[in-house]
Amino acid sequence: MTTRIVLVRHAQSVPPWFGVPDDDQRPLTPAGVEAAKSLAGRLTAYGPAAVLSSPQLRAVQTVTPAADALGLAVTTWPELREWESGLVPSADWEARYARSWAHPGSVHGAGESLDALTSRAGKALARMAEEYPDVTVRWWGRTGRS
Repeated sequence: MTTRIVLVRHAQSVPPWFGVPDDDQRPLTPAGVEAAKSLAGRLTAYGPAAVLSSPQLRAVQTVTPAADALGLAVTTWPELREWESGLVPSADWEARYARSWAHPGSVHGAGESLDALTSRAGKALARMAEEYPDVTVRWWGRTGRS
């Protein structure tokens, strides 16, 4: 059995607020909405049997035009959400992210480590293969910050 998974990063989203924890309801920008519409035609060519998404609004907004064109529902899985880094957008965010990548077992506040993210993503891929054998699945979302 072979499951083909097409991974797509969400379209351009409104930037997170400086000094404020990220928001799951952060939407796409107008340019991001247009990019999602433009991308839909190319993605439907894969003929997916399922459209999966992070539950975050920006990811769902990215997948909706393709799902609508395909007549498929958008299925959200919590395990497909972005990295819960625990980092707040700040002047030193680049250095803090670099430390996270250098030490993937480290955790910031209530966030998850990159090791935990890797485990979560691996389990999500295994679940896709189990639930959707021998078909194409699309996953919209991303694992880093936007």
